[in-house]
Amino acid sequence: MGYSVQFLACIKVIVVILNILLLLIGLTMIGIGIWLRVDPKMYEPTNYIGTQSFIIAAWILMFTGLFVVIISFFGCFGAANDSAGMLCIYFAVMSILVALEIACVVLSSAHGFDETLEKYVTEQVLLNVQQRYFNDNAKEFLDFVQVKLVCCGAESFNDYYRYGQDVPISCGAVRSNYINREGCGRVMRKFYELRAGIVIGLCVLAAIFQLGSIIGAISVYCAIKHTEEVND
Repeated sequence: MGYSVQFLACIKVIVVILNILLLLIGLTMIGIGIWLRVDPKMYEPTNYIGTQSFIIAAWILMFTGLFVVIISFFGCFGAANDSAGMLCIYFAVMSILVALEIACVVLSSAHGFDETLEKYVTEQVLLNVQQRYFNDNAKEFLDFVQVKLVCCGAESFNDYYRYGQDVPISCGAVRSNYINREGCGRVMRKFYELRAGIVIGLCVLAAIFQLGSIIGAISVYCAIKHTEEVND
C-alpha cells in the first residue's frame, strides 16, 4: 500500500496536535497528583481507615503525568523528523503509561462509590468512635477529621451518645453550642468521590488521546518503513 505525501503530512500534524494536548494533560496530572499528595485531609486519614489506595493512585498519577510530558516530545520530534526509532520508543512507552492509568483508575475506585464507599468509610470511622476514650490515635484521627471536614461521628453526633461518650469539642463551636449535624462517613464519601472522579476522568482522557496518538505514530512508522523499502 502506498502512502501519499498529503496523507503522511496529515497524520504527522494529527500526531503532533495529539501530543501537544497530551503534554497539557500530563502537566495537569502532575499538578493534581501533587495536590492530592500534599493535602492533609487526603493523606492523614489513610493510617486510620485503610484508604492508602487513594495515596498510591496520587503517586501513580503524578509520575505517569511526568512521563507523559517527557514522551510527548518523543512523539512530536519522531513524527516531525521521520525518526522510526523515536516512534518505536514512543508507542512502547505510551502503551506502558496506558496500563499505569488503568491501574490508577482501579486504585481510585478500590473502595467503590456511593453507598459502597460510604458504608466502608462509616464503618471505619465508627470503629474509631468506639475506641476514642482509650486510644489516642483514634481520638487524634476523629478530632482531625471532624475539624477539617466539618462533621461529627460516623453517621451523626448521636454515635457518641450510643457509646456513652460526650460529644467532643471538635464536633463544633463551643461558644455557640453548635454541633455539626452531618456524619463523617457521608462527608468523607463525598470528599473521596470528588477526588477519585477527577483522577479517573484525567486517566480516561489521557488514555483516549494516547491510544489515538499510538495509532497515529504506528501509521507514520509504517509510512517511513514503506518509503525506505521503496527507496531501496
